Amino acid sequence: KNSPPEDTTTQKSLDELRKEAEEAATDNVSAIVSKSSSTTTRYSRSQEIKDYVKARADGVCEGCNEPAPFTDKSGNPYLQVHHIHELSDGGSDAPENVVALCPNCHYRVHHGQDGESYNQELSSESDEQNKDEGLSSLLEEISEDN
Repeated sequence: KNSPPEDTTTQKSLDELRKEAEEAATDNVSAIVSKSSSTTTRYSRSQEIKDYVKARADGVCEGCNEPAPFTDKSGNPYLQVHHIHELSDGGSDAPENVVALCPNCHYRVHHGQDGESYNQELSSESDEQNKDEGLSSLLEEISEDN
C-alpha cells in the first residue's frame, strides 16, 4: 500500500499555517474542473449480516465499547460495519468476520498509525466472541434435545 503524504502541519506554527491559508483563500472559487477516471470494484454485502452485527452490538461500538456517538436519521445508533479480513483480500461476508464500529474506531482501522495492529486486536476479540457464541448455541441445542 502507498504511504500517506508526510504531514507538514506539525513542522509549522499555527501562525504560519494561518498565514498560508489566508494567502490561499479566495472568494471566487475557480470554475476549472479537473477530470479523472477510475475503476472501483464493489463487493456485494449481505444486508442480513449488517442487521445481525448491528443487533449484536446493541448500540455499542465493538471496538472501544462506547455507545454509538449519535443516532442516524432513522433514530438508530450509528455504527459502521467493518470486515476484519477485507473482502478485497479474500475475506468473507460472514458474522465471524464482521464487527460494528463507531466512526472513530472504523477510521482508526483504515487510516490510523496503529490501524493494522488495532484490526488484529479486533480479530482476536471477534474470535473469542465467536467461540462463546458457538458454545452457547451448542449448549442450547443439547438442552433442546433433552
